[in-house]
Amino acid sequence: MGEKTATPHTQGSEVIADPSSAVATALSHPIDESPELHDPYSELNLFLTRKVKEEFKNAGTAKKWSVYVQEKLIEKISPEFRRLFPHYRLGVSALKKIWEKVAYFSQAFENQKEALTRDGTLNLGFLIRENLKQFLGAKKSFSFHPYLLAQQLAMKISECLAAYDGIRPMLKHITKTIWAVERHLIPPVQVPPMVNPYDEFDSWDKLILKLMLETSGKKPLLSQEELQAEVREGLYSLNNIEQETVNLLIDNPDQGNESASETADQFFKKAQGMAASANWIELEHKINFWTLQGDLVYRCLRIENNKLLEHLRRKGTVEEYIEKYPALAEFAPYVRVRAEILTKFEWYISAPATQSTVERFLEWHKKLPIEELEQLCKRQLPLLPFDQKLFSQHQV
Repeated sequence: MGEKTATPHTQGSEVIADPSSAVATALSHPIDESPELHDPYSELNLFLTRKVKEEFKNAGTAKKWSVYVQEKLIEKISPEFRRLFPHYRLGVSALKKIWEKVAYFSQAFENQKEALTRDGTLNLGFLIRENLKQFLGAKKSFSFHPYLLAQQLAMKISECLAAYDGIRPMLKHITKTIWAVERHLIPPVQVPPMVNPYDEFDSWDKLILKLMLETSGKKPLLSQEELQAEVREGLYSLNNIEQETVNLLIDNPDQGNESASETADQFFKKAQGMAASANWIELEHKINFWTLQGDLVYRCLRIENNKLLEHLRRKGTVEEYIEKYPALAEFAPYVRVRAEILTKFEWYISAPATQSTVERFLEWHKKLPIEELEQLCKRQLPLLPFDQKLFSQHQV
């Protein structure tokens, strides 16, 4: 039997291409000396990570680096590698280093059942929840704006995604997604009054929030994914003028039906004009950003010049409001939905600055058993880290 004889692939630290490409090999550079190999987001590094991870998944129980693993990797990777990176020579030490990195992550996530998706990629939601646990119940003050922590967490998570999945994440999108939850875990009094680049708010944000609240008002049991789908559908249609007219009349009955219809018509013309030149990929990010926050978004809103809201603040009932404005009688179910939305808005914006939005959310649902509260959070606030012991303190 004896020891396995070294092949041209295993001699030295560099892999030599086939003889027919000797000239190309002579002109190429060793991959181990390439700065790109140390850049987690370089095309070179991402390519090798994807290929190594694919082979690692197929290695069965033999997860340790060996000559056999080395030979198989070289055989599979070399043709595509030479085509994509003709100026580099594939180095054995580089492959071993990436293999060991993938092995490290695999072992780290082995006992965390939510860490990986069904297809074996990292679960972004899990990574965000785990990293946001540090803000649960935290009452510390910040000498800097906490969105900087969202940036740091996004960098950390992005590096994991690059190192294990071989993908280049959208850093800004991940930062905004983290901030979408982080900001509701921190009492407003602890947030320094500084400009935050992730608190952008344009006409699309207003429209998405409008559709989101009206949808969840009518269907309060929707999951985040279901709500996102309905908001998306609403953006694509943008044509229910009759419903918008009713909403305008409920909010301000004195304006009359003709004025409300004209305002609704102008609203939809403007929205449809925006849609004609919309960046729908960016809109998908916006829809995701807002729907991930569920009812927590009420803390971010401003509603002014709304007669129904003023009526509710005076402890008036829906029946009294309809009695005052009889023309709304035929729309009574819509008035009740509108009143529910505005009641919830009032609840959140009247929270003291020392109370986080999540604490306010828990207080709203304080009569729910802790198990039902956990299920509600998983469905409607999927990125919110849940702590039964901590959250149960808010339950009756």
